[in-house]
Amino acid sequence: MTVAIARALTLAATALVAACQMDPYSSARLNSPTQAEFAATASADPVYVTDVENAAEREAFNRLVTEASATLRSERFHSNLRSLSNSYPAVYVHFLGSNAPGAERTSVTQTVDQLSAVVSGRAPYRFVRSPAYLVGTSSDDTARAGWTGTSEQLGSMTIGRSHLARWQSQDEVERSCAINTVAHEMTHLISNSPSIFMGHITDSFAATLTSVRSDGSPISPRHAVASYLIGTVAQCTWLQEKGYLPAVDLATCVQVFGDRGHNGLRCRSFSGSRAVINRSDLPAPYELLD
Repeated sequence: MTVAIARALTLAATALVAACQMDPYSSARLNSPTQAEFAATASADPVYVTDVENAAEREAFNRLVTEASATLRSERFHSNLRSLSNSYPAVYVHFLGSNAPGAERTSVTQTVDQLSAVVSGRAPYRFVRSPAYLVGTSSDDTARAGWTGTSEQLGSMTIGRSHLARWQSQDEVERSCAINTVAHEMTHLISNSPSIFMGHITDSFAATLTSVRSDGSPISPRHAVASYLIGTVAQCTWLQEKGYLPAVDLATCVQVFGDRGHNGLRCRSFSGSRAVINRSDLPAPYELLD
């Protein structure tokens, strides 16, 4: 083997090791997704509907999860999310540390540009394709998703029928709230590992870790929470795509429906095609709790 070939192999091996050790949150790896990446995920729905016996419900639920998924993949969603960079320089993604009571924890944040790349499925990030279950009665507001806890590294999403009832409303803003909920839950199916389910976006301990630093001093302004911000941007994007009038201003819409929780009590406050703006008579915003 010549010295030149040996040196080339050494450099290649060094580069491979460096790539494997690279910080997954590095901005160098997480620029905005490219057109090719949009195309690559064009048919990759994160969830599939299962175990819904009623054909009409199954069709409606499938339409809901399909539209939520399509919104998260749309160029308009990613453009909208990235346009909020000045308002959201750091967004809470998950915590490092133990679940044990009193354990020390630190927060992991990312920029909205990085979150756009995460949602687009740029390596090492990916959606773990998972079944979606519809449960309960029309008053059941269950909404959860994530790893099932099994050795097979499977995920699942469970949605209560109250969210399907919203989706079947004649009011576009109320329907958009169902998009918010499902898009939010889909973020919990994103893994930062190519081989196992390592949930990247969680809400755990978000209330504390986005409000108070480890020394007890307050964080001002408090960090937005990725799952909620993404869900709300998806909701507002969906309204824009549907041509809702009066036209929906993204920043105002996000303020209305929340970036640290979904202000779901406001979903019925815009009947008759009222403008999606803050008003004094709107229900109080959701209070994020750990």
